[in-house]
Amino acid sequence: MIKDLYAKQKMIEDKLEDLESTADEIEEFLNTKTGSEEVKDIVEQLIKDKQLVTKADLDYYHEKMEVYVKNTQVMMIKWVIGTGLSSIAAITSLIRIFS
Repeated sequence: MIKDLYAKQKMIEDKLEDLESTADEIEEFLNTKTGSEEVKDIVEQLIKDKQLVTKADLDYYHEKMEVYVKNTQVMMIKWVIGTGLSSIAAITSLIRIFS
């Protein structure tokens, strides 16, 4: 039973060494093949490929929507004032016609 445990421990240690060597190889490959600028380019390309929205995009559309809402509010105020004035004019003209 203890021999089995030692055998399993040895097998796990071997697998761990293999994983550590593989991790070191991957890290070395990444360090030699890609610089920080290349990594940024790769990430930006992945974002564009997946059509993800960046914070800059969100800020741009947020500002655009604020301008649109403000323009709509101004237009609504103009319509309310215009409708009110035309209603007053119509009521005034009806009163003058019938008096």
